[in-house]
This record gives sequence, structure tokens and C-alpha cells, in this order.
Amino acid sequence: MNDVKTEERKDGIELEYDLNEPPQKVWRAISIPELRENWLPSNALADPEATSITPGQEVRYRLRDNTPPFLESTVTFRIAPNATGGTSLRIIHELTDARFDRMTSAAANNNGPSRSPPDAANLSLNPGRLELADARSDATRPYGR
Repeated sequence: MNDVKTEERKDGIELEYDLNEPPQKVWRAISIPELRENWLPSNALADPEATSITPGQEVRYRLRDNTPPFLESTVTFRIAPNATGGTSLRIIHELTDARFDRMTSAAANNNGPSRSPPDAANLSLNPGRLELADARSDATRPYGR
């Protein structure tokens, strides 16, 4: 059995898997670096050591994007026995980089004061483009004419 449930979070995503493998085996796969390397390579981690561990239950790592702006996040793996003798694995990936908050708070359209739009009386429509008419110059004349 390998059922997956997904829950969206404000700053991340939460996935839950029901695995056939016993919790001890899943714990080794998520907590022993040599085994974890098979599916979560060290180069994806901001720090190869776990930031917190509750033995047999939960382990948390810091991740860092490998492309600019190199945002950091945390991924938490929680395991528990399920009803079939396998393991319930919950993966919680949260964006924790403070720079992300600053980027999202400065939205492109924040309805704040901005540059005034051109005066509608000076706008003229030509097929395929909008031009600002200016009686003082030939700025609206197509290039080369």
C-alpha cells in the first residue's frame, strides 16, 4: 500500500503516505545519512545534520534551494505505526526563509500610490498598439516615417 494524502499549508505542503514497511525500517531510511542520501541528497540540505530529532518518531532537516535566491526551508518527517503493521509517514515541507515574507508582502499590485496613468484624452488607438499623442513632438510617429 502506498496511499498519499496532500494538505496545502500557508507556507508549504504536507504529504502523508501509508507504507507497507515497518516503522523501524522507515526510520532508518530517513535518519541514517548513508540511507537518506538515496532519496534526499546532502547537496539539497543547508546542513547535513538534522536540526531536531525525536528518536523513532520525527526528524527535521534544513533545505536550501540550489538556484537564486537560495531560499531556505525545513522538511519534517514524522512516522507512526499504521493499522496494517506498516508505517504512516508524514512529510511537512515549510518555507521558513524570512526573505520570502518580504517578497510576498511587496506585491506588484498592492493598490498603493503609484505613477499616474496617461491622460485618457491624449490616448489614440492604432491597430495593434496604443500610442500617447503629444502635440509637441513626433514621438507617436512610427519609426522611419
